Amino acid sequence: MFRIHNFSAFGQKQPSVPKIKKERTGIIINDSILKIDTYNRLRRKGMSLDDAIHTAGRRRLKAIVLTSLTTILAVLPLLFTHDMGAELQQPFAWAIIGGMGFGTLVSLFLIPLVYRAIYKKKETPL
Repeated sequence: MFRIHNFSAFGQKQPSVPKIKKERTGIIINDSILKIDTYNRLRRKGMSLDDAIHTAGRRRLKAIVLTSLTTILAVLPLLFTHDMGAELQQPFAWAIIGGMGFGTLVSLFLIPLVYRAIYKKKETPL
């Protein structure tokens, strides 16, 4: 049985593929949960549905974009390496970059639309 060990330049073991996938998914879910929590807090304070969505969007935009951008930038060096195992790491890096990009778009655009569609019918403050 063969094992592939990835060590960085400083001798520390790099995280495995499932661990990074789990962290990527956690980042996207956490961003969405925090955004929905911000919607709910603003609506409890008496804001209308649309005002709460716009205000929360402005408040959470920087955090969501910077979190996704730092994750993408951290994986970017894997695309340009030609070391041993690069042919395995490059598709993985593309998958992370694509997943983070798609997840960021979902968190920024789809979550507010779904939230508005669900709560527009109720139109009562939380």
